[in-house]
Amino acid sequence: ADAAGASASIEFAARDARFIRLVIRRSNIGTPCLDEFEVYGPDSKENLALASRGAIPRASTVIAGYAIHAVAHLNDGLYGNEHSWIAATEGEEWVEIELPKPARIDRVTISRDRLGQFTDRQVTVADVLVSMEGKTWQTAATLARNAPPSPTLTFPVSELSNRTWSGVVEYAFLRERDTWSRMDATDYLSPLLN
Repeated sequence: ADAAGASASIEFAARDARFIRLVIRRSNIGTPCLDEFEVYGPDSKENLALASRGAIPRASTVIAGYAIHAVAHLNDGLYGNEHSWIAATEGEEWVEIELPKPARIDRVTISRDRLGQFTDRQVTVADVLVSMEGKTWQTAATLARNAPPSPTLTFPVSELSNRTWSGVVEYAFLRERDTWSRMDATDYLSPLLN
């Protein structure tokens, strides 16, 4: 997986397959999301799973009511949240690519949002299954990774004058005012300089 957790390459012993399935066992923060499900052969940079090559995507479910989150986005070659698939549930879900004909493969790459805007909904535990006919499956590999840390806002709640959003805004304003008031008026960051 890359440093940001945006994509993960899952490698396995080379084998022939026509159907490649990712069974998603767990995701971080919400139902799983993929902006692309890629399939590669040994020593090749050519994505065999692209729709433009005749590959067919399938999924166990898809979230309802969002045109930007569709099964067809699994292999459209486009990255980012606007071109992604999101499952309907947080239970076990799967996505699958049917290649136009059997091919020798040795890795898949999955990504949630390769543009880096979102870190939620990342697949953290999954199995890669392969099949020649789409009925008998073999486990090729397992993914188990930690999700990237989610951004958090922390402060001592005891310092809030009022435990409401208004109290949070007031607290943030007072902290910011305190920070700025300690800055010398001639500092190059000072808003008082023109």
